[in-house]
Amino acid sequence: MPTPRADLPEYQRPTMQMVQPLALPTAIGPADSGPTRVLVVDDHGSNVDLLAKHLTRLGYEVAGERSGLAALERIGAWAPDVVLLDVMMPDVSGLDVLRMLRRDPGTVDLPVILVSGLGETDDIVDGLELGANDYVTKPLNIPVLQARLATQAALKRARDDLKRTAQRLAGELDRQAHELRVAGHVQRSILPRRPPRTERLAVAWRYDPATEVGGDLFDVIPLPGGRTLLFVADAMGHGVQAALVVSSLKGTLRAHLDEADDLPCLLTRLDEAIGALFDDRFVTAAACVVDPDGGTIRYALAGHPPLLIAGREGVAELQTAGLPLGTSLNRQYEQHQAPIEPGTALLLYSDGVTEAHGPDGPQFGQPALVARFGSLAAAGADPQAIVSSIRADLDDFRGPVPLVDDLTLLAARLL
Repeated sequence: MPTPRADLPEYQRPTMQMVQPLALPTAIGPADSGPTRVLVVDDHGSNVDLLAKHLTRLGYEVAGERSGLAALERIGAWAPDVVLLDVMMPDVSGLDVLRMLRRDPGTVDLPVILVSGLGETDDIVDGLELGANDYVTKPLNIPVLQARLATQAALKRARDDLKRTAQRLAGELDRQAHELRVAGHVQRSILPRRPPRTERLAVAWRYDPATEVGGDLFDVIPLPGGRTLLFVADAMGHGVQAALVVSSLKGTLRAHLDEADDLPCLLTRLDEAIGALFDDRFVTAAACVVDPDGGTIRYALAGHPPLLIAGREGVAELQTAGLPLGTSLNRQYEQHQAPIEPGTALLLYSDGVTEAHGPDGPQFGQPALVARFGSLAAAGADPQAIVSSIRADLDDFRGPVPLVDDLTLLAARLL
């Protein structure tokens, strides 16, 4: 081994560490980002120049600075991918530069490779504790340096890709959240805000979507002759699609109120509309027309949970045949009639009530709802007290378990 020549720069002095060039990854970054940028910081200009030539030949884009302050300015203006930072510099040391870089959110992740002398072990340890990504020692072994630069550049590209992906995802989530807020606002706007004024029927409701945009619909619509149409529907699923379904259903319902005297015909119109617009969605529904002067209610259901009616003889569950709306498989909906008198209470609801889960897994269930509604009706509770009490019972039953389905309660009492 020849004796190292003192007249050569440090980078060119032969040492025991010099090895044959290795088959290393290319330093060229992705095609759309150009070559990897390396900032060489060393107070010896000859070292900067010579190392820049080596790295440029290897495919890097290189800039050099001879002081720590100049390096900080160049980093802010040039945005290197990796900084090759000499530890020992007269004005601001490499460790001080590293310390400032790690304090700045914009450069906290910038890869920094420290360059130190063989005897500067303490500086290397301090630098790694300050956040240096790697280190090399003088005299430099170019193939080893190339490998470490390529590693740090690859890691930086991976981090940058992750950040860009996270930003895109955050933007997409913000966009979807905005759309959900808009859809939720639109859906809530189609629901009644206050009960219609009537001297013969008191009405109240409670609606709680499982998500920001629900798939339940309810309506209370005055009809000629002092009658009132009560309507509850539950679209499959929830979210934007379910909201679109119930919005379409609401428009169709309002457009065919002249058929409210024939509830099977009204449900058929709704079934046709949903089937024509949505080929993979269905809706359960319950409709009843309360006629105080005639002392009756007429009701028809499309795959929906039974209507509850409470009078002097207790609670009855009213059900009719018929598949959900949108299936277009069976439009032979049935209309039935039941007598009512002053004091009769009615309850329409979605299956989010009976299928609400408790902490141990069981559902609230139909029998519990029937029993609770019957006791409230027998005690003379008004519709607002009925929906509030049942909702409170559900909260007690569920405990910390969140709603998994939209919940609608619509209560009425004949005055």
